[in-house]
Amino acid sequence: MACAASSSGPAGDYVSISVKPPRGSNEEFIARNPAISCGFDGNYRGKALQFVGVVEETNDTLNCEHYLKTEFGCRLCGERGKFLSRCFGSDGPILKDHPLVGKCLGGKIQGKWLLQILPEMAQMVAGFPHIFTQKSDLTKKDRELIGKAFSQFCQLIYQMLEKMDKDDIQALKEGIPVFLSALSQVTYAEGIFKGPTLWLKEILDDIRICFSALPEIQKMELIGKAILSGGIVPGSNNSAGLLYYHSVVGNLLDMLKVARDSNALKKLIADRVVPGKYQHRTAPPSAQSVAISKDHFNEMK
Repeated sequence: MACAASSSGPAGDYVSISVKPPRGSNEEFIARNPAISCGFDGNYRGKALQFVGVVEETNDTLNCEHYLKTEFGCRLCGERGKFLSRCFGSDGPILKDHPLVGKCLGGKIQGKWLLQILPEMAQMVAGFPHIFTQKSDLTKKDRELIGKAFSQFCQLIYQMLEKMDKDDIQALKEGIPVFLSALSQVTYAEGIFKGPTLWLKEILDDIRICFSALPEIQKMELIGKAILSGGIVPGSNNSAGLLYYHSVVGNLLDMLKVARDSNALKKLIADRVVPGKYQHRTAPPSAQSVAISKDHFNEMK
């Protein structure tokens, strides 16, 4: 048996919940069906999206599945609720504001977590309304590529930032303006390193002391937005690449260590961007690399 009625909440909410109308007035039904909190706001190539932090399955999420399945008399709502109860947004669990479902959630983030675009769940299935999420403007290809990037780079960026103590963070913040100034004085350098440097600066601006001191929810949002703005591209072997991350790890962090010495920094940058050395391949491109390049050119047409 599917849910018999629904209430979608005000425009702009990304998750809503559908329940059987209780015995009583419409006011009672509406009171049981308030707007549900949504995930983190993101943007990919000008398209708005919602992403969430997904925690491991717990007794709370299993209880939520059982409760929804029983209360709503709907297996599909139970299955969807089981997943959504593991999802966190800027205000905590995205189902926490529902007075009936929220009591099943502890609200604490324990163990490992990953990032994921909020899945698209249709409201009407087989003629009945269910727990649902609003559809985004992303294409299927976009969703798949972003999903791969979240899967591959969430933990890598987490580890990169976790290694930095408060002195490292402060030194990087002080060194970036010097580095940007040096870039403007070296041929070719700005076009190669300015974007990744500003990307790193934006990440560090959101870290007041050190990354490890941030609440887990803030870490989720910071890393998710960093991935979305980090230059996601198709990679080899059906993977994703993150251009700015690769540049930061492969070049910038090393060069920023000498950012206090302007002359030494300019010499180091100049050596890194010599046309004969920078990203110079010593082997012919693979067939998959050629295919990926063709896809990029086709998208530009």
